[in-house]
Amino acid sequence: MRFFFLALVTISAFVATAVNVIHERNRGVTLGFKIDAAGKKIQKLEEELHQLRIDRAALLDPRRLSPLAQSHGLHVATPDEIVPMLAEDRSEP
Repeated sequence: MRFFFLALVTISAFVATAVNVIHERNRGVTLGFKIDAAGKKIQKLEEELHQLRIDRAALLDPRRLSPLAQSHGLHVATPDEIVPMLAEDRSEP
């Protein structure tokens, strides 16, 4: 009877250890997939950011903006059209 109890405890410990190892391995694989997906998302967002910077530079190009501004009646300000403004002191509420 004692041998049976000892064998049962040993087998139970072995099974519990095996289940724990399998669980941790599966968790590691799952985390690996999540890390890979996050890396791909980062790469996609970096490419999108790069494209947005290119688009922004194209939209702010003076060769594009100057004719557009002139077509709306805008011109470069002359010195007498410039109004100096005092900066507000924001340190006091």
